[in-house]
Amino acid sequence: MQNQARERLLQMKKILLIGIVFLVLLAMPIYAEQNLGTFKKGNCINLMQICDNCTYVNFTSVMYPDGTFEILNLNATKQGTMFNHSFCNTSYIGTYIINSEGDLGGIVTSGSFKLYISSSGIERTDNPIGIIVPIFSLLINGIILLFAFKKNIIKNEFVNFILRRSLMVFGMFLLVLNSAIIAGVAEYAGLDLTKEMFMFIEIFGWAGYAAIIILIFTSIAQFMKAWKIKKKNKRMGNE
Repeated sequence: MQNQARERLLQMKKILLIGIVFLVLLAMPIYAEQNLGTFKKGNCINLMQICDNCTYVNFTSVMYPDGTFEILNLNATKQGTMFNHSFCNTSYIGTYIINSEGDLGGIVTSGSFKLYISSSGIERTDNPIGIIVPIFSLLINGIILLFAFKKNIIKNEFVNFILRRSLMVFGMFLLVLNSAIIAGVAEYAGLDLTKEMFMFIEIFGWAGYAAIIILIFTSIAQFMKAWKIKKKNKRMGNE
């Protein structure tokens, strides 16, 4: 009888222990697992934790996107059930893992959550517009330039010259515009463009505008020269 009583007591202890572990596992995600979202590089972020039964929360450490680890030891400010503290070391692009500690229900409990830093502050998306728009834009640009470099579009020499050069100018303008469109779409899609890439796009744009101006003036000069030669040949009866 005593053995049976002991076995029942052991079984009850096991069931009680399993129940306690189960309740802890249910409670921990409420405190520990959070995703703060996406923020812009270089900006300060308000780290937040919600804990109903905590008297304190401390943001203990951070794992940076490059794998480096830093001790923070930031005591959060309590506002009701919300604990927050400002975090400004956001110079790296990528995912940050912030570790925290609090006395959940009187028991010291560790937690972690993540946030993402991008150059634009926009979350990455799988929106197909990020691929479709640049491809369609470049396709139109390619068709225009293809016609521009075609030797004879129409039979009239001067009209053909004006049409070809106009298409060249328009094609170059679209090429410059496309670089800005692609950069804008990339930023909208949440792709991270570095300062160097933006600088390259800006230099490419100004170089494109300079090339357009040169092309316009050289086209006018060539047209005037060909027009004078045609008039001269007509006066001399060569035509």
